[in-house]
Amino acid sequence: MDKEIYNFINILNNYLSYSEENYNKMPSYLHNVVKNNLHFFKKECMLLTKKQSEIVIAQLNGNLEYVEPYKHLCRLYKIDTLLHTDNVGGIAYIYLQHIINNYENLANITLFTHDNFSKTYKPFPIELYLLPKKFTFFFSNLWSKGFENNQMLESKYYKWWDEYIRKDIPNLNNILWSKGSIFSISKELILQNPLSYYKYLAEFLENDTNSVKNALFFEKSWYYIFDKGEGHDLKLVKKYT
Repeated sequence: MDKEIYNFINILNNYLSYSEENYNKMPSYLHNVVKNNLHFFKKECMLLTKKQSEIVIAQLNGNLEYVEPYKHLCRLYKIDTLLHTDNVGGIAYIYLQHIINNYENLANITLFTHDNFSKTYKPFPIELYLLPKKFTFFFSNLWSKGFENNQMLESKYYKWWDEYIRKDIPNLNNILWSKGSIFSISKELILQNPLSYYKYLAEFLENDTNSVKNALFFEKSWYYIFDKGEGHDLKLVKKYT
């Protein structure tokens, strides 16, 4: 990758992740640089191999034009061909199955997404997810926060988290999540969780029919399942069998 582009992507990390407020505070010249240099980012992404960056797509009936330039990086999973995938709960199951089946052969960076990569979810340009970033292991538009004072939903989430996620639960008033479960993640960060953990979560989805609840709760949990993107040794709260 061109050194200037690489350095620029690293500068952007301070603004692009964690909050829409941070993004809006990004100096105008950086906004313009992103807009005016997307063709350079596209060029760099065209040179990527599937071993460097892979796009994992959970597809229902949406439009895939947004990945057309990078179809050489794509792995497509049809939502209606996997368990629980006749509904939105299938996205989490597909992500987990990909990790389980490729645990020993993951790309350096994996973009997990679906065929509704629309402005509704306010995603970044796809190129920013694919390009390598120094010291950034989890990249996402974490612009949603909390449960909007829905105490009943919070109570259900506490129980769900304790039963299935089994890590230190975040403060629900400040929990950060990305609408649409769109994020890219490094291989190293995925491997911090043992394979048995992902199998455990997938088995839970296989046996829990409340797919709408699971889709909502997993959407709010990916950042924390992957330890807030921190590159340190994982400390599990409980054992998974």
